[in-house]
Amino acid sequence: SVWDLANGTELRKLNGHAHEVLSIAFSPDGQYLASGGQDQTVRVWKTATGENVRTFSSRSDNFFSVVFSPDGQRLAAGCGDGTVRIWDLASGREPQKLEGQEGAMMSVVFSADSRWIASGNVNDTIVWDLIGGKKRVFSDHARAVVGVAFSADGKTIQSASLDGKISYWQRLD
Repeated sequence: SVWDLANGTELRKLNGHAHEVLSIAFSPDGQYLASGGQDQTVRVWKTATGENVRTFSSRSDNFFSVVFSPDGQRLAAGCGDGTVRIWDLASGREPQKLEGQEGAMMSVVFSADSRWIASGNVNDTIVWDLIGGKKRVFSDHARAVVGVAFSADGKTIQSASLDGKISYWQRLD
């Protein structure tokens, strides 16, 4: 639902997901909202109208985390099968699927220059180079990594876990 904060009234509902919604994110320009959930879909909504303009789906995986790239051209989602799926929003195609990790990707974030993605799964923080195709796995947590962030310059990655720890990682190119 979209609410008017000044008077507390509901302006519109965003209907479409068949099960729980696990993550939402605004596009950098604020014109779109993405949502991912346990109905195996990621939906993109126009914020001004509530119209569902794109739906991406999976046949078997829930989407735990969604994030727009800083330029607003791509959308990434952390999946239950341990992958990160990336879609081109203009075409709707999935040009990249980051694979090779076990356990649900609970959190996903782009670096400010959109070259890197950091993700967190059941125990690890993974940093993916979207141009070079390499990945680096940092293992420091005893439980699920539920939050990841890049510093403004993209060289430091932070991860937060259900084990009560926040770790800092230096990205080595």
